[in-house]
Amino acid sequence: AVFTFGSAMRGGEILFRAAADACLELGKRGILLNTDSSQIPSNLPPSVLHLSYASLARLLPACSALVHHGGIGSMSRAFQAGLPQVAVTMTHDQPDNAARMVRLGCGLELPRPRCRGRTLATALGRVVGEPAFMAKAGLVAERFKGGKDPFETAAEEIEKLQSRL
Repeated sequence: AVFTFGSAMRGGEILFRAAADACLELGKRGILLNTDSSQIPSNLPPSVLHLSYASLARLLPACSALVHHGGIGSMSRAFQAGLPQVAVTMTHDQPDNAARMVRLGCGLELPRPRCRGRTLATALGRVVGEPAFMAKAGLVAERFKGGKDPFETAAEEIEKLQSRL
């Protein structure tokens, strides 16, 4: 799984520790994406890698899930790749974005105050272990096929959802 909590993340040490702990608990490999290495635990297990940057468009198709902050860019890249997601929401539009992702059946929301190793492992274990999440994510990914920009497609899909509320 890939873990990223946004380009403007500050104080993410707890979240990245939870990510490493969740990988250990699940016996999964993980990639922690963050430009600020001071937020990354110094004692990562061998199965968890820290990268300052990676293109989500290139990385995600080879991964099992994306754990992110609920930002529309990260969410769109996971939709495009057909990946289940866990959104660790904090502020602004993130809870609303996550609610839409949950309604689509593509993942789960975990509010930041509840994000610890065990709770993140439970959520991540569900989205990668329950076939319905992958199936729904695959259906959403189909909407991205055809060469359209994934961010434009995501905005259109969100507007369609909004009009139904």
